[in-house]
Amino acid sequence: MQTTHYQAVFSDIDGTLLNNQHQITPKTAAAIQRIAQQNIPLFLSPLTRL
Repeated sequence: MQTTHYQAVFSDIDGTLLNNQHQITPKTAAAIQRIAQQNIPLFLSPLTRL
């Protein structure tokens, strides 16, 4: 099995990290925790429409 090594993770906030109630789900929180445990930087990139 091939392993992928990430140097960084970039993520949108609304609709990606946050659900429709503007909350982080347990599944998403677990994924963020796994990223942090591997010392991978997580960059939040809120997208706004112009």
